Amino acid sequence: MTRIGVEATGLYEHDSDPTVSIDCKKFRPTVRQIKHFFSRAYPVEGYVFMHSKYSPCYAKGSIDFADGHFGKWVLSSGGAASLTFNRGDHVTVYYPRNEWIDPFDAYDGDEGLK
Repeated sequence: MTRIGVEATGLYEHDSDPTVSIDCKKFRPTVRQIKHFFSRAYPVEGYVFMHSKYSPCYAKGSIDFADGHFGKWVLSSGGAASLTFNRGDHVTVYYPRNEWIDPFDAYDGDEGLK
Protein backbone atom coordinates (compact mmCIF):
# COMPACT_ATOMS: atom_id res chain seq x y z
CA MET A 1 0.00 0.00 0.00
CA THR A 2 1.27 3.45 -0.79
CA ARG A 3 -1.32 5.64 0.94
CA ILE A 4 -4.04 5.42 3.57
CA GLY A 5 -6.65 8.15 3.77
CA VAL A 6 -8.88 8.45 6.82
CA GLU A 7 -12.24 10.11 6.16
CA ALA A 8 -13.78 9.58 9.61
CA THR A 9 -13.32 7.68 12.87
CA GLY A 10 -15.58 7.18 15.87
CA LEU A 11 -18.60 6.48 13.67
CA TYR A 12 -21.41 4.16 14.71
CA GLU A 13 -24.39 2.37 13.29
CA HIS A 14 -27.76 3.55 14.54
CA ASP A 15 -28.56 1.82 17.78
CA SER A 16 -31.38 2.32 20.28
CA ASP A 17 -28.84 2.32 23.13
CA PRO A 18 -27.73 5.95 23.66
CA THR A 19 -24.38 4.86 25.13
CA VAL A 20 -23.27 3.38 21.78
CA SER A 21 -22.61 6.81 20.28
CA ILE A 22 -20.57 7.80 23.35
CA ASP A 23 -18.59 4.55 23.38
CA CYS A 24 -17.89 4.58 19.64
CA LYS A 25 -16.33 8.05 19.84
CA LYS A 26 -13.45 6.26 21.65
CA PHE A 27 -12.66 4.35 18.44
CA ARG A 28 -10.06 6.70 16.93
CA PRO A 29 -7.47 4.60 15.08
CA THR A 30 -4.50 6.59 13.82
CA VAL A 31 -3.11 6.42 10.28
CA ARG A 32 -0.16 4.44 11.67
CA GLN A 33 -2.50 1.93 13.33
CA ILE A 34 -4.59 1.56 10.16
CA LYS A 35 -1.47 1.03 8.02
CA HIS A 36 -0.33 -1.60 10.50
CA PHE A 37 -3.74 -3.28 10.27
CA PHE A 38 -3.82 -3.40 6.45
CA SER A 39 -0.22 -4.58 6.23
CA ARG A 40 -1.05 -7.62 8.38
CA ALA A 41 -4.75 -8.31 7.74
CA TYR A 42 -5.71 -11.45 5.88
CA PRO A 43 -8.81 -12.38 3.85
CA VAL A 44 -11.70 -13.97 5.73
CA GLU A 45 -15.32 -14.79 4.98
CA GLY A 46 -17.75 -11.87 5.04
CA TYR A 47 -19.55 -13.15 8.14
CA VAL A 48 -16.49 -12.17 10.21
CA PHE A 49 -17.18 -8.49 9.49
CA MET A 50 -20.95 -8.81 9.88
CA HIS A 51 -21.19 -11.26 12.78
CA SER A 52 -18.27 -12.84 14.65
CA LYS A 53 -16.19 -9.62 14.92
CA TYR A 54 -19.09 -7.21 14.48
CA SER A 55 -18.98 -3.90 16.28
CA PRO A 56 -21.28 -0.91 15.79
CA CYS A 57 -18.15 1.30 15.85
CA TYR A 58 -16.29 1.95 12.63
CA ALA A 59 -13.95 4.19 10.69
CA LYS A 60 -13.78 4.69 6.94
CA GLY A 61 -11.35 5.91 4.36
CA SER A 62 -9.40 5.15 1.20
CA ILE A 63 -6.35 3.12 0.25
CA ASP A 64 -3.92 3.27 -2.69
CA PHE A 65 -1.72 0.38 -3.79
CA ALA A 66 1.67 0.41 -5.51
CA ASP A 67 0.21 -1.26 -8.62
CA GLY A 68 -2.06 1.73 -9.28
CA HIS A 69 -5.24 0.21 -7.89
CA PHE A 70 -7.14 1.86 -5.09
CA GLY A 71 -10.24 1.43 -2.99
CA LYS A 72 -12.42 2.40 -0.07
CA TRP A 73 -12.46 0.69 3.31
CA VAL A 74 -14.75 0.42 6.32
CA LEU A 75 -12.96 -0.76 9.45
CA SER A 76 -14.78 -2.17 12.48
CA SER A 77 -13.31 -1.61 15.93
CA GLY A 78 -13.45 -5.42 16.26
CA GLY A 79 -10.59 -5.79 13.77
CA ALA A 80 -12.43 -6.68 10.56
CA ALA A 81 -12.64 -4.49 7.47
CA SER A 82 -14.55 -4.45 4.23
CA LEU A 83 -12.49 -3.25 1.27
CA THR A 84 -14.05 -2.27 -2.06
CA PHE A 85 -11.59 -1.93 -4.93
CA ASN A 86 -11.91 0.60 -7.74
CA ARG A 87 -12.95 -2.22 -10.11
CA GLY A 88 -15.88 -3.10 -7.83
CA ASP A 89 -14.41 -6.22 -6.22
CA HIS A 90 -14.99 -6.67 -2.47
CA VAL A 91 -12.90 -8.42 0.15
CA THR A 92 -13.24 -8.82 3.91
CA VAL A 93 -10.01 -8.85 5.92
CA TYR A 94 -9.22 -9.40 9.58
CA TYR A 95 -6.34 -8.87 12.00
CA PRO A 96 -6.82 -9.44 15.76
CA ARG A 97 -3.87 -7.68 17.41
CA ASN A 98 -4.58 -4.00 17.00
CA GLU A 99 -3.53 -1.10 19.21
CA TRP A 100 -6.69 1.00 18.98
CA ILE A 101 -9.42 1.15 21.60
CA ASP A 102 -12.30 -1.22 20.87
CA PRO A 103 -15.10 -0.05 23.20
CA PHE A 104 -16.85 -3.42 22.95
CA ASP A 105 -13.86 -5.68 23.62
CA ALA A 106 -13.89 -6.77 27.26
CA TYR A 107 -10.24 -7.80 26.94
CA ASP A 108 -8.95 -4.69 25.16
CA GLY A 109 -5.29 -4.11 25.94
CA ASP A 110 -4.67 -7.63 27.25
CA GLU A 111 -3.02 -9.46 24.37
CA GLY A 112 -2.94 -12.70 26.34
CA LEU A 113 -6.73 -12.97 26.22
CA LYS A 114 -7.33 -12.14 22.55
